Amino acid sequence: MAWFEVSKNGLKELQENKPRWRLIGELIQNAFDEPITYCKVYLDHCDGCMTIKVEDDSPIGFRDLKDVYTLFGHTYKRENPEKRGRFNLGEKMIFSICSSAKVVSTKGAIIFNENGRKETSDKIERGSIIQLKIPAKEEELPNTINYLKKFIPPDKILFEINKCTIPPRKALKEFRAPLQTEYYSNGVMRRVTRETTVAVYSSMSDSWLYEMGIPIQRTPCKYDLNIQQRIPLSLDRETVLPSFLQTLFSEVLNEMIEAIDSNESSELWIRDALSDSHIKDTTIKEIVRKRWGDKVCVRSPRDLRSVDEAITRGYKVVGGSELSKREWMRIREAKAIPSSSELFGGSFAETEIVSEDKWTKDQRMVVTYAKMIARETLGKEINVQLIRSKANTVAMYDPSKGLLSFNCSRIAKEWWKSRVSEEVTDLILHELGHEGGWHWENGYHKMLTKIAAKLVMLALKKPELFKLIKEDEI
Repeated sequence: MAWFEVSKNGLKELQENKPRWRLIGELIQNAFDEPITYCKVYLDHCDGCMTIKVEDDSPIGFRDLKDVYTLFGHTYKRENPEKRGRFNLGEKMIFSICSSAKVVSTKGAIIFNENGRKETSDKIERGSIIQLKIPAKEEELPNTINYLKKFIPPDKILFEINKCTIPPRKALKEFRAPLQTEYYSNGVMRRVTRETTVAVYSSMSDSWLYEMGIPIQRTPCKYDLNIQQRIPLSLDRETVLPSFLQTLFSEVLNEMIEAIDSNESSELWIRDALSDSHIKDTTIKEIVRKRWGDKVCVRSPRDLRSVDEAITRGYKVVGGSELSKREWMRIREAKAIPSSSELFGGSFAETEIVSEDKWTKDQRMVVTYAKMIARETLGKEINVQLIRSKANTVAMYDPSKGLLSFNCSRIAKEWWKSRVSEEVTDLILHELGHEGGWHWENGYHKMLTKIAAKLVMLALKKPELFKLIKEDEI
């Protein structure tokens, strides 16, 4: 007695809710795997049934008629990763939901109906003809046809749906990449990484992953992607592992980086690609540039002064929560984004304090101006120092010490000469605003408006204070 029995009704229950186009695709897939010159599909609806006919001209036809009704029988395709079939299950999946079916090939014919299965001596010289009837609503027909039109036929094969030719699509780009596949070897199905061709197409609407022209599943990618070898799939042939997609996306992004614009740079598929080990450092850097621009740095939480300076310089400061742990790891490995500390840390390091006896008259007036603004607007006496430093910072105010520092190494001599001017006032107010907090804090902006308002009132009520500094009469 056989070890197993198969329930047609049980198989039917598993297939009943699947889209009809996907089940019909199993028949098309079988045709594409053979040395054919055409595959013609005819669909219609009549008397509550969808009628389907799939015809090809393979010189071999079905190699063994038993394959028409034997589940999981051995197939030569398992040993070749460039063949779509592997389970020897596809025809049986769609036959299970048919009210009737007929297969005619080079070695005979098999008829399925309410009485069971019957084999006849009918045969044809080339190819196979499969005819089916599936209970279906009439409105299912146009949707099925539209999906079948998404199939990408191999070159030099005529693919027709209801006498409408579906031409091969022209790829935007083809490239070679190492991707996982599976094939039968030494008695087991093996999953290995193998180099294959990936064809990239403009997406017609939603984007799809294809296995040698057969749609597998939608993806968030910008493109339709056609893998020219077997893809590791679930038994229902409808899903792939997320890790496979991630690696595929990284290879695609490496090749298509120039076609990605800034608006697309943060899309889900690109973020997945950035997390993969196959992504190139140059690709990561280019995506960083497209997403955040040339002025970008990572927030250094232990060096808030460098963060503040980066914001002042117009940098986009990226925080930890904006990327996944894996994205950050790859960005660090690629050295794609410097930290705020790298760019602006160690403010006024190796500082040389300029002694007051070396200050110019203009510098003294600017110092007096800064102290007057602080006294009149903050109600606070501050200290001001001039320093020389290699740091990029022009000036810095430390509210805890009440100390304002001007970096003479970064300030032109002409700037000092203007004394009471828009440029000088702007820098002094910019620094004194830190009495209320860092640049990104609301307190900073409130302090700026408070200082500015008091300074305007001061200029209206005591204009002589500004005149004295301007005209060097102090």
